[in-house]
Amino acid sequence: MRMNKNSLQHKFESLYTPEPTSGCWLWEGSGERYGKFMYNRVYYIAHRVAYFLNVGPIPDGIYVCHKCDNTFCVNPDHLFLGTQKDNMQDMISKGRLYNRFGINNPRAKFTLQEVYDIIQDTREQKTIAHSYGVSQSTISRIKRKKAYSSNC
Repeated sequence: MRMNKNSLQHKFESLYTPEPTSGCWLWEGSGERYGKFMYNRVYYIAHRVAYFLNVGPIPDGIYVCHKCDNTFCVNPDHLFLGTQKDNMQDMISKGRLYNRFGINNPRAKFTLQEVYDIIQDTREQKTIAHSYGVSQSTISRIKRKKAYSSNC
């Protein structure tokens, strides 16, 4: 990240508000999933800029992760450097990785009862597939417990 710290510190500080309860510095600039900060007509991720300004350079390929899990927080005390693996392990340890497979997926095509029924069904897979409006390969994956396997 190549920026002149002196020329952007004041602009950056005007775009967040400290939140007294959590200690987070809440980004008020643009952004949807993460805060965005524009400098010299280039957008940067706000929490990365906060880390750069307050802690120091960020090595290439390294993430700036949130201890507080608030993606709009730019408080450098809430940020730490890590790899993608570190970030994923942090997410798992905090219980933010949910089982989104099988019937737990909000776009799942089958209920748990339907999965059990398909597994027990002795008709040809093509016939079962037609009755559920899916492909034969979908039925095959269910019967081989390659789909919905964590629940059956």
